[in-house]
Amino acid sequence: MCTDAIMWRKLCVLPWIVLCSGCAGESLPPRTSTVISAADSLAWQQKVVSFLEEQSRPQLTLVLIGSSWCGASTAKGFPDSLEVLKASLAGRAQARGLAFGTLGIAMDRNRQEGLRFLDKMGRFDQYVLGGNWLNEGLVRFVWRDSPGQPEVPQVVLVLRTRQFSMAGISLGQDSIVGRYTGTEDIMSLPGVMASGGGPLASDTVQHSREKRGNGADEN
Repeated sequence: MCTDAIMWRKLCVLPWIVLCSGCAGESLPPRTSTVISAADSLAWQQKVVSFLEEQSRPQLTLVLIGSSWCGASTAKGFPDSLEVLKASLAGRAQARGLAFGTLGIAMDRNRQEGLRFLDKMGRFDQYVLGGNWLNEGLVRFVWRDSPGQPEVPQVVLVLRTRQFSMAGISLGQDSIVGRYTGTEDIMSLPGVMASGGGPLASDTVQHSREKRGNGADEN
C-alpha cells in the first residue's frame, strides 16, 4: 500500500503541479540537471492515465478466516493447499482482467498467536488480528455486511469494483463469488479448479476496460 501511495503522489500530484505552474506563468527553480519539457509533461500524463486504469481493475480477494485453534492449524498439508489455491485464483483472475489480493484474518484474542497462525498459512497482502468472534473481518464477512456461517477455517472469495480518478477512489459493493468452510472443502478446491471447475470458471465473469465498473456473482 505504501508503494501505491507513493505512486499516487508522484503520478497524480507532481504532474499537475508542473502543469499549473506553467499555466500561471511561473518558472521552476533553475536546475542544470533537469529540464521539464512538453514531452516530459505529456509522458507524465500518460503515466497517470495508465496508473489509474491499472488500479481501476475490479479485484478478486481471497479472504482466509481462521485461528490458532481451528482445524487449519493442525490439518496436514493445509498451508500447501492454500498456497496452490492462491496461485490458481491469481492466474484465473488475471485471465479475466481482474486484480488479485489476499487477506488473512485471525480471530485469536492473543494477536501474536493469531499472527503466528497466519504466518504458517503463507503470505497475505493484509491482516486483521484479534477480537475473537467480533473481529472486524468477521463483522464484514460473517455477521453483517456479507453474512455467512460462523465456522473456521473459512475461505471467502470477494469481488469488488474499483474506480480510481483524479477526484479520488470509488468502490462498489462487495460480491461474494465463493464461500468454503472446513479444511476438507478448502483443500479440495485446488483440485476442482485444476479440472476446470470452481470459482470464476465461467467466461461470463470477465472485465475488460470497456466493462469496468460492472460486478458479477457466481457460486
